[in-house]
Order: sequence, then C-alpha cells, then structure tokens
Amino acid sequence: MHFSTILLLSLTTAPFIHALSLFDSLRTSAGASQFADFVEGDPILSAIYLSGVRTVFAPSDEYFPVTNATLLKRNESVPTSSEQRKAEYQATYSDCQINNAGSNFTMYDNNTIVVDQSPAPGTLTRRALPPSRPRNSSTFPPLRIFSGLGNNVSVIRGDIPYDGGLIQVTDGFFTLPQPLSTTATQTGNTVFANAVDAANLMSTLEVKQDITIFVPRNAAFLSSNSSSPPNLSYHVLTGFVGYLPLLVDGASFRTRTGTNITVRVSGDDTFINDARIVHANLVLPNGVAHVLDRVLTPPSTSPVLFSGTSSPVTSWETVRYIIGAWSVALSVMLVL
Repeated sequence: MHFSTILLLSLTTAPFIHALSLFDSLRTSAGASQFADFVEGDPILSAIYLSGVRTVFAPSDEYFPVTNATLLKRNESVPTSSEQRKAEYQATYSDCQINNAGSNFTMYDNNTIVVDQSPAPGTLTRRALPPSRPRNSSTFPPLRIFSGLGNNVSVIRGDIPYDGGLIQVTDGFFTLPQPLSTTATQTGNTVFANAVDAANLMSTLEVKQDITIFVPRNAAFLSSNSSSPPNLSYHVLTGFVGYLPLLVDGASFRTRTGTNITVRVSGDDTFINDARIVHANLVLPNGVAHVLDRVLTPPSTSPVLFSGTSSPVTSWETVRYIIGAWSVALSVMLVL
C-alpha cells in the first residue's frame, strides 16, 4: 500500500479512532444517560440503534424526566410499544451535522423531521421545559427541529462523536406525526377539519402521499366575508412536500385547482398569497401542513372544489352550520 494511501486513510478515520461506543458516549459525553438506559434496556431498541444508525437525537438528562414522564411514572424499565415508536423517531441512517444540516431527514421509522435555522414564524408550540444549559452560539447556528403537530425542540449540544456517527443533544423528544384529522383537531383547527369531513375528503387527504396542506385557522373562517364555500382544493399541493425552509420568497406552486399560489417572505414572516403562516411545519405521515391566518381565495369567480370522489362537493351548508355553531359557542365562552 502506498504511503499516500495510508496517510489518506489515517486522516479520514482519525476522528472516530478514539470514539466511544454509542451508549458510553451518551452517558459520558452527551449527558444523556437516562436516554441511554431507556434505549439499551430494550432489546428491540438496542438492536435498532446498533444497526448502523448514523445520527442520534438524544434528550439530555435535564429534559428526559419532563418529556418522558409516562415511562418514569410507570417505574418500569421496558418501554411500551408506543414508547418504542417514540424512540425509533429519534434515530436516522442519515448524517446530520450541525453546520451542514439539510432541510429534512427521514428517521428510522420512515417519518420525517424538519430542520430549520431561520427565525420562528408566528407562534410556535413548545412544551413547558426547564431552561437549557447555555449554548455556544459561535460553535453552531440556532437549530430547531420540527416534528408532529408542529412541535419543535432545539439542539443544545451538537456533533458529539461516537464510533458509528454523531449525537445531537436536544431539549426534548420529537412528537410522532399524526394523520391530518388528528393534527387539525389537536392543534385547535377544528373548523377546517369539520369542513374536510363534511366534504368527505379526509380519507383522501390522509392517504395521498407527498402532500402540502394549508389549513386556515378557526378565526379565518369566522372572519371570512365570502359567501362562497371555501375552495379546499386551492389549499392543497400534491407531489411536493413544502416544509417551510423550501417555501422561499417568490416561489410559485400549482394547487389542485390548477391555479397557483405564491410565496412571499417579509422579515420573519412567510405568506401564502396574502395569508400569513402562523404555525409552520406540522409534520404529517404523508407530508406537511401549515396553519394560515386567512382562507385562501383562488383568482377565479367560479370555485372548483376539490373532490376525492367522482361526486361534486355540495356540503357548504353543513360547513356554514358548523362555523355558526362554533361562533355561538365561542361567544358564550367569552361571556362566561
């Protein structure tokens, strides 16, 4: 073997020659010993994490008790099936370095996380967590990772090597992506969910792969002055998963109506036409949703409603009744 080849091999393998094993590194270098116990204590999870995983997102010890209270409350060392699924969502075969992070990664369980280094648009949903350790901002830029329900966690210590890849230490677990119906309901966007249900479209939107859905929040429906039914098709993109980092200023996308929506970025805000994204990157099993502060109106006088079946959508009166009932209920709540 030539000396140059030996030198090249030594340089490329040097960073990992003295790297610890995954579980040793989690305990001694990453400050994530509880997560190490959580994974190593289950044979299925342990086998997964030792099967060639390249990047592990590990909640630190100061956050693990808060974000995994269910396991600790049961006082059992073996995770349930739902807890196994949550742990499977923390690992990927992809290389994710902090200073070279892509926009999204497919995790072991085939769900996606969205990496965003930009300022947060609108209101973000975060759990109440204890303050994290100070982060060295000169080492890596702010890094937020979005998952199911649009929840996000931050990387608080990054690029910690182990003998199979890297550990990124986070301030919580990712949230497993839920179907559109569950996501819309749990994030409080019930009017949109009811409108889609009334139009018999929910099953279609939940099985269609590579989909982007713009979800007007409840207040957007209540403040809409339009006498026409909402054009659900104009809120749907297919064949493209539009995570927020991919929605760049000036981009235009064709909706299910055949007409386009346009992205506009102003400061820290992202707009779809004139509607502002107020809750971004609600990761779905089959794509992503973004919550808007307005109902989108296509540039036409004759709305073409999206239907997942051969029959036209004629359920607007039902939707109007739902919106009216919701408005009355809200008024009563405000009076009380």
